[in-house]
Amino acid sequence: MSELLKMPVSASDLLAESIEEAVHKGTLGGVAGLAVEVRGGTILLRGHCASYYCKQLAQQLAMTIASDAPLCNHIRVK
Repeated sequence: MSELLKMPVSASDLLAESIEEAVHKGTLGGVAGLAVEVRGGTILLRGHCASYYCKQLAQQLAMTIASDAPLCNHIRVK
C-alpha cells in the first residue's frame, strides 16, 4: 500500500479541498493554478485570473465555506 494512502487526512486538508472545489466550480475554472492552504486556521488562496471580479468571487466562495476563518487572497489578476 502506498505511503500516501496510510496518511490520515486532517480537518485542514478537508477544508482546503472543499474550498478548492467550490472555487473551481463557482468560477468555472477561472482561477488558473489555484492552490488553497489552511495554515494556523488562516485560509490562503493563490493562483491567477483574468479579472478582479473573478478574484473577488473566489474569495466570497471561500468565505461561504469557512466564514469564521481569516482569509488571505493572494490571487493575482493578469
